[in-house]
Amino acid sequence: MCIRDRYIDAVFSRMIDTLFDRHRTRLVVFVILFSIVAIIGWTRIEFDNEAKALFRNSSEEFSELEMLFKDFRPDENDCMLLIKSPELLTADRLNAMRELHDDVAAIQGVEQVISLVSPLLVISDPLPRRVVPTEIDGESIGTVRKELTQHPLASRLLLSRNADHALLIAQLGDDDLLVSDYTDTVKSLHETVDVHNQDPSWEILLTGLPPLRTEVFSSVRNDTRMMMKIGAGLAGIIALLVFRHWAPSLVTFAGASVGAVWALGVISLLGIKINLITTIVPVLVVVIGLTDAVHLVFDMRESVIHGVLPRQSAIRCVAHLGLACFLTSVTTAIGFGSLMVSSIHVISQLGLVCALGTGITFIGVITVVPLLGGTSLVSQRTLHKGSMAPKLLRRFAEWMIDTILRRKVMVLVFSLGVMTMLGWYAMKLRPDAHLYENLPPSGTAAQALNVIDDEFGGLLTATVIVQWDDSVADSLALDDPVMTVLDRLCRELDTANGLHNPVSAFQFAQTMPLGRVDLLPAKVRDQWIQVDNKMALVMARMQDTGIESHRPMVADFRETLADLQEEYSGFTFSLSGSAVVAMRSLMEMISDLVISLTVAAVVIFIVLSIAFRSIKLGLISILPNSLPLLFTAAFLVWAGEPLRITSVLLFTVSLGIAVDDTIHFLARFQRERQSGASVHESIKRTFMTVGGALVTSTAILVAGFSASALSEMPHAHLFAELACISIAVALLGDVILLPAILSCSFKDSVDTA
Repeated sequence: MCIRDRYIDAVFSRMIDTLFDRHRTRLVVFVILFSIVAIIGWTRIEFDNEAKALFRNSSEEFSELEMLFKDFRPDENDCMLLIKSPELLTADRLNAMRELHDDVAAIQGVEQVISLVSPLLVISDPLPRRVVPTEIDGESIGTVRKELTQHPLASRLLLSRNADHALLIAQLGDDDLLVSDYTDTVKSLHETVDVHNQDPSWEILLTGLPPLRTEVFSSVRNDTRMMMKIGAGLAGIIALLVFRHWAPSLVTFAGASVGAVWALGVISLLGIKINLITTIVPVLVVVIGLTDAVHLVFDMRESVIHGVLPRQSAIRCVAHLGLACFLTSVTTAIGFGSLMVSSIHVISQLGLVCALGTGITFIGVITVVPLLGGTSLVSQRTLHKGSMAPKLLRRFAEWMIDTILRRKVMVLVFSLGVMTMLGWYAMKLRPDAHLYENLPPSGTAAQALNVIDDEFGGLLTATVIVQWDDSVADSLALDDPVMTVLDRLCRELDTANGLHNPVSAFQFAQTMPLGRVDLLPAKVRDQWIQVDNKMALVMARMQDTGIESHRPMVADFRETLADLQEEYSGFTFSLSGSAVVAMRSLMEMISDLVISLTVAAVVIFIVLSIAFRSIKLGLISILPNSLPLLFTAAFLVWAGEPLRITSVLLFTVSLGIAVDDTIHFLARFQRERQSGASVHESIKRTFMTVGGALVTSTAILVAGFSASALSEMPHAHLFAELACISIAVALLGDVILLPAILSCSFKDSVDTA
């Protein structure tokens, strides 16, 4: 151990003694006051429920979407009532549908209703009249049925080919609404559907983007609360089994909990809102805090075993592990902070919130655990009670580490061989995602999606924005240039792969006298064409088949639009819509996460090389932590799962957790080497001391994450499964591969200091 190291350690120890001993009262007052402020902030935390927030970016497509929502009514504010009946086009069913139409129209927040019985559904023969009259009898039903199946709008928007499914569209507003803006409206729609579903001759399901989002946001909130409670309970049971007394268990969880409250409180006070992606932050900061808290409590217990009083052991644990805990927080913050370079707003915000939360949680844990550990709450008896592992377990641990060190080359070669095979297999992993893959399968909105995909071409929409200059005549008659282009565009969309049932102002014009769309009510007309702005929309339905199938479809149709633009001078065409932007954003999210993971690994290597003053230890810190990433990726390939946002986020979390344990192992190894112990003895002592903390923290984390298996959300199930696998494999990397690497990399003649 060099003189510089001794000096640094001495200065750091004096700082800790001064802070936690001489200024203990002031520190307690600070903790109490800061906790009060944090709790106030925590209670005021806001949830960002803006629909487009998940896909906001700086791309041209998003700018076009913003322009679309500015000039036209957002189609994503449409709620859809899917009506199923084998005899839908009968007088009784149509009359019942009119009652449903009127009840939906009366709901507060619903601005307009479009259905088969809507007054907007007209036909000109030669004057406009309603396709479905207010009174239907047995004589007129045949004509009504025929006109509905041939109507240019009804056949594309509202009625399935077999006439056994119909859609009733409830439009909620012209603005870009927040989820909270239509929650009450969606609730009223559900109540109305329940009333009309009492009729056994039909079945009605509520779907559409507003109900889907309401369902997802509600499930996420409920699941977060449930997982926090159950996860904390399971983790607490594990802690009690390990420590065999409530006091050290309480200290462990109190440190992590206070750190998490501080983090969330500060985040709230800074004006940062929690969104659908960042709801994972509370769980993450607790997990990060628990890892460090477990190591601190284990170090306290070790000091007590060697005769140090609890209060002094509490202070010594900070002196021993403070720098290691700081490094774990820095590396974890780096991992999350790398997400801030993403062009997707929610991903960059996730990186900021997690990095900030990690730093604040570290301060909470490193402060609260020693303070509580130095009180009468923790005594020598309580710490001693769980200190002695069963003799059989200790013998197994000693046999295991001795075997690893004796056969270190074999262990290293075998591990590298396994990692190589896992890496080769993991290369088959391909990114993909669906917009609605995380819907609770039990929800009615999710159940209706498959039917809408089959019968109406999908719930999603792709929108072509058509613009023209002053050289183009726009009389809005069927034979004018604008209508000709809209008709041609609809025919192209009809034949395009993956696009279905296109609708434009042209179809509306077909139902008007003399084919003039300007005879429509202004509110309806302006949803599709705006002469003053020289803009029109053509909208086609899409199925949620995933980004891998959408990408070639979108690329092909952009080429079609480019050809049309050459054919029709004075016109410009651009493909937009929420689905198109969302699919691109999903792909960018996955790409950004993969890049940030790579960057994080490189930066962590650099930081640890500097911290340990050894490039060798920097490399060693990365190698065993590649094992859980490779294993998890290979597992996804084996399970037939693509690379999703959930799995990439899990990789980031796993890297942070795995590196934390590795840092604690390497820090203790260096401490033992600096005390004069041999390489073999240093590894063995580290294994027998830190190993218990590693196993305990792993068991607590697995228990905590396993609570996600109870969630209704498919992504939560996947996250829980992958988290448990990854954390368990990370433990194997630290207790098997890491000792073998250290033993092969260092000789007793080499001073690691």
